[in-house]
Parts: sequence; structure tokens; C-alpha cells
Amino acid sequence: MGAYLAAYLSHLGIADVFIVPGDYNLTLLDELQKPIAKEVGFGVAKPPASAAGGHQEAAAAGRDAPATQTHLNLINCCNELNCGYAADGYARVRGIGAFVVTQSVGALSCVNAVAGAFAEGVPLIVSADAQSPAASCNCCFSVVLACPAHPCVPCACGVADCSDR
Repeated sequence: MGAYLAAYLSHLGIADVFIVPGDYNLTLLDELQKPIAKEVGFGVAKPPASAAGGHQEAAAAGRDAPATQTHLNLINCCNELNCGYAADGYARVRGIGAFVVTQSVGALSCVNAVAGAFAEGVPLIVSADAQSPAASCNCCFSVVLACPAHPCVPCACGVADCSDR
């Protein structure tokens, strides 16, 4: 799943992912550090530049970057709230941002940053990883888009609607 997420983030024009490492997301972070697989196909087109709220020019500039990216840059943050605000700032400049935190307390700690981005129409991809044995699909990590103007990140198993999660 990590390789798929890395390829999708690259597809969206994201080069830097802000992270707070923790016990439950180390496997994903290891996958995000590997070279990006270019052969992954997506059923979702890149979001239009106008989907970034008041940040249309930055969104267009961020997505017009060449597709020669081979790795994601993982940027460590000291806590989840700062991680969320760093991704928010990145999204305001580049058009869309992403960050990875751990489940439960880690995800709860970044709520203010995500709510602020949502209120202002700044698109963020938030991954609060946990693999649950009770989940219907054990290949999924919790991935949420903070902007309703963007489609949900499709799961590797083909689930593209996250409204029930």
C-alpha cells in the first residue's frame, strides 16, 4: 500500500511529505522511502487547479512540475499539530500537501490543522495509519482528504469511495 500511496502522491505533484514517525506507521514510512513505481495506473485524474480554493496559481505551478521524481522527501516534524500546519503551508504554495501520523492520539493531535485547511479549502492528504484485523480490507491504511473538492484516494484493492470510513 505504501508504494501505491507514494506513486499517487507523486502523480498529484507532491514531492515532500511531512511525517511524525511512530510504532504504527513505520512500515508505511519504510515503503514511502523506496523508489516510486511509475507503472501504477490510477482511475482518478489530477485535481484541477481550481480545486485548491483561493490558491489556484500555486496549485497549477505545483502540478506542472516534471514527472521525473524518483523518491518522496520525508520531512520529520516534532509533533502532529506542527506536521499538519507544515503540510498546510506546503499546500498553499504547491497546491496540495500530505502528511503521515500515527493512529488514535497522533490523528487526534492534528485535527486543528486539518480543520483549518478544510475551512479554507486547502487540500491536504492525511494518513493516520493503522492496519486493523477487523477491517474489510487488510491492505488499507486510513487515508483521508481534507478537501471535499478532491476525490478520495482510491485503495489498492479498488475501493474508491471513503464515505463509509
